[in-house]
Formats: sequence, C-alpha cells, structure tokens
Amino acid sequence: MMPKAGRDCFAVEIYLDGNASLKQTEAVSDSLQKILLKDKRIKSVTAFTGTSSPRFHATYAPQLPAQNYAQFIVNTTSVAATEEVLKDYEGEYEHYFPRALIRFKQMDYQAVNAPVEVIVKGENHDSLIAVADRIKSYMYTMSDILKWIHSDNDDYVSTVSINLDPDEAARLGVNRTMLSLSLAGSFNGQTIATLWEGDRGIPVNLYSDAVGSDMDYDVIANSIVPTMMPGVSVPLRQVAGISPEWSPETYARTAGEESITIGADMKFGVSQPVAMKKIKKYVKERIEPDLPEGVTISYGGLSAMNKDVAPEILMSFICAVAVLFFFLLFHFKKLSLAVLTLVLSSLCLFGAFFGMWLFRLDFGMTSVLGLISLVGIIVRNGIIMFEYAEELRFEHGYGVKEAAEEAGKRRMRPIFLTSCTTALGVLPMIISGDALWMPMGVVICFGTMLSIFLIVLIMPVSYWQIFNRSKSKTIANESK
Repeated sequence: MMPKAGRDCFAVEIYLDGNASLKQTEAVSDSLQKILLKDKRIKSVTAFTGTSSPRFHATYAPQLPAQNYAQFIVNTTSVAATEEVLKDYEGEYEHYFPRALIRFKQMDYQAVNAPVEVIVKGENHDSLIAVADRIKSYMYTMSDILKWIHSDNDDYVSTVSINLDPDEAARLGVNRTMLSLSLAGSFNGQTIATLWEGDRGIPVNLYSDAVGSDMDYDVIANSIVPTMMPGVSVPLRQVAGISPEWSPETYARTAGEESITIGADMKFGVSQPVAMKKIKKYVKERIEPDLPEGVTISYGGLSAMNKDVAPEILMSFICAVAVLFFFLLFHFKKLSLAVLTLVLSSLCLFGAFFGMWLFRLDFGMTSVLGLISLVGIIVRNGIIMFEYAEELRFEHGYGVKEAAEEAGKRRMRPIFLTSCTTALGVLPMIISGDALWMPMGVVICFGTMLSIFLIVLIMPVSYWQIFNRSKSKTIANESK
C-alpha cells in the first residue's frame, strides 16, 4: 500500500558467502565503489564495511554487523538520475563478483525486508530445503521481473562437530555444560571487565592465544578443557570426537517453527502483485500437490503486510462514506435522496480506476485518500443538483420530469466549473511524477473529469425515474 520514495540517493548491499573474511569483503567493496564513482550521475559513495549505516531512512532498518557484509549510501545528482542508475546497474552488477551477491535498493516506504517472500515451514529441515529449492529455481526463471533472489538458507559455513565420548567423559568427569562453557570462553571470548567512555560501556574480552584468522583444525582438537579432578585438564580430542562439517549459517524460525524464507526484489518499474500471482499459481499447481507431510507454505513481504493493512483501510473508507451519508440525511431530511446521492457517487470509480490503469499505478494508501476526496466531490455535485430539483418541485410547482430536466440544465455549469478547477488543481501532483502523491492526483483528476458527463446525464434521469415511480404509487393508492 506504500510506494517507492523519490530521493536522490539509494543503497547498495553486498553479501559474500558466510566464510568470507573482512579483507575479502573490503576488496569487493572497494572495487564496486570505484566502478560507481566513474559514473557522472553519482556524486558520492559512503561505504560501510563489516557493518551497516545508521538509520537514514524511516523504513530502512540497519543490519547486524558481519564480516561478509558491506553497505553503500550512494548520492546522485537528481531523483531522475537515481532511477536511471538503478535501471542500468541492477541487472549488470548483481552477480558481477564471483563470491558476492549485490543488491541495489531504491528507497521506499515499505517496512519489509523484501517485497516478495515465500515462507516454507515445517519440522524436517531436509524437507524444507527440497521445497525451498524448487520455489527458488522457479523464481530464477522470472529474472525479467525479479532480482536479488535469495533465501536464508543459501550460505553454508565450515563448522566443527564435537561429539562427547560418554565413557571417557564420565571417567574424567567432563559433562556437556562444562565443555560448552570452556570452549565458549576460549574461542568466543569471556568478558572480564568493562571500559567506560562517558555513558558507553565497552566490554573487555579474554580469548585464547590460539584464536586468530589463520587458526587451523588441530587447534580445536588440542585445546585444553578442565575436568572434575582438581588441577587436571586434558586435550579436547581425549574426551570427544571431532569432525569437520558444512552447516547453514543460520537456522531461521518463524513463530517458533523452523522455516526457510525465499525472498526477492522487484526490478525497477515492475508491480509486486504481478510476480506474486505467478508464484502463487506455480506453488498451487506444482508444489502443493506433492508437499511433504508437516510442511506448510505461506507468503510474507508486501503480501502479508497488505493483508493486515487492507481491512483497516477498507473499514476507514466505509466509516468515511458513513459520515457522508449522515450529512446527506441531515441535509435532505429524506432517506431516498441520501441513498440516491451516495449510490450515484460510485460513478466516479470508473474514472479513478481508468486513470490508475492508464498510468500503470498500483492502488495504494494515497489512492485511498484520493478516492475518499473524490466521493466527497461527487456528493457535493449531487447536493447541488438535487437540492435545486427539490426547490423546483415543492416551491415552484414543477413536475418530477420538468424539475429533473431544469436542474440538469441549470446546474451543469457550476458542476462543470467546480469539477474542472478541482481536476486542474491536482495536475502538479501528476506532472511531478512523485511516487507518493501522483496516484492521489490521478484518482481525483480522472475520477472528476470522466464522471462529469455521467453525473450530468444520469443524476437527473435517476431522480426523475425514482420519484416519478414513487409518485405514481402514491396516486394509485389514493385512487383505491
């Protein structure tokens, strides 16, 4: 329900594999930075290696520091230059570096990590991987509309599996808890003090002297662990079996259940519902019929957010229409006229949706605001016309048909003038091309202009037909 942000900057995120060092990340970062700075449309590049930038945009949250992550804030010469650079670079440099995945992100007002997300949940991790890989493979076939296709199970890191020998560990009095604390203190660091700089506390950690960037496999096997016997410590290899493994960098969970999330960004100018429609069709026809037991598929990203927000927006729109109805009822003192005015105001929807289709815009939050304003404008036109028709009938003795015709003739000019001034007033919103306010301007402009002719023709005819029938029924009842 929220559009992209028209800003003269964008973000670049660099993801290397989980085993990459900070030096390797820095090398990719420097290379990409030099490529970007050669472009005359780019004014400056601010690089953050191993960490993310502070929050500089309301809905763009910083990420946790990592050795395999870097981020740029790229400032361009104008908003138009930002759009041009994103169109040119998003496909060319996404997989330019062998070990890196590059994300070019335009700023937006969408509080989601990725607009397209498919969440696979279940208890068996191997089953989740099989289903997630099939969905991700299909999303790669949509490379004309999707970019930055990834999952939170892509990165595998080299790990060491430690299996405690129950007999030897029992003899020496080594248990899992003691072993975990000992290894964590040696390799992950143990806080022994806190250094304060003003109000900021900096922890001082103690590490084993064997820990370093070039630490080999034997260091872990030869690390000394304490036993229950006072003063007796033994090498880890004596009480446990050690074997190298490859494991996922993270084991994600959604609502307490193990999950794998496949995400993607939209290419510049592509609508998210178009991609989700194709993905949902594929999942329904190809994945769900043979889905493993206990595995479920749900959708996140913008689909989940819109699903939560849309009912609230719909309720707000209904409340706004209800307020208009009560004002009409209070003004006309007739339920029939209030209902007729409100029903005929729906004619503006044809023009509003035609304008959205013509400009290829998504129906968002500002479109809803424009629609509420548009309904209010059409209701005002109905009041102008029906109030004059009522005056002609009850004060000047006109018949229903004559009153409707005269009201249509006399009120055509004020309705046309007020509608045209309203449509012209929102032209700057349309001409500016702003992603946030342009949809509102399009809804009001096209909804007002295209509904003028329908209102001037249909409102008088509807008034004549409805009240002429009611009058005929009254005369028939009196004759009986």
